[in-house]
Amino acid sequence: MKHYVILAVLILFSACGANNMSQQHYYQGFENNAWPIGKTISFSFDVADTAQVCNITANLRYTKAFSFSSLNMSVVLLTPSGSSRFNKISIPVTTNGGDRNGTQMKDYIELPFSVYKSIRFAEKGKWVLNFTHNMPIDIYQGLVGIEISLAPQ
Repeated sequence: MKHYVILAVLILFSACGANNMSQQHYYQGFENNAWPIGKTISFSFDVADTAQVCNITANLRYTKAFSFSSLNMSVVLLTPSGSSRFNKISIPVTTNGGDRNGTQMKDYIELPFSVYKSIRFAEKGKWVLNFTHNMPIDIYQGLVGIEISLAPQ
């Protein structure tokens, strides 16, 4: 009898945990370390739990060849039904003193930034997160990639 009670409790806990979103990571690299004007970096992901509140964060991976002091971007979050949510992000790549922001990895610098805080997905299905840069010219060097993370609160 004891074994049945333990088994029932384990099944209950696993069933309750199945509705919670686990942390998800997605990565897009930049071809030839460049990001031309008008080129969209796109991430798609499936949402099954519309009750879960989560944060969307990202890491910019860049090299010392990136010559701008900041990276200005537009972010569009598209719902499965086609509506959208817009956000503008400015990432300070260097400090006022000219030092690089982020953590030096083996071949690049990783700079974390927030995309959306405390977001609840209103619909189940495939969502799309699009990034475009708002810099005045094409970026021809220094960008390695962007990684996004969806994490429950």
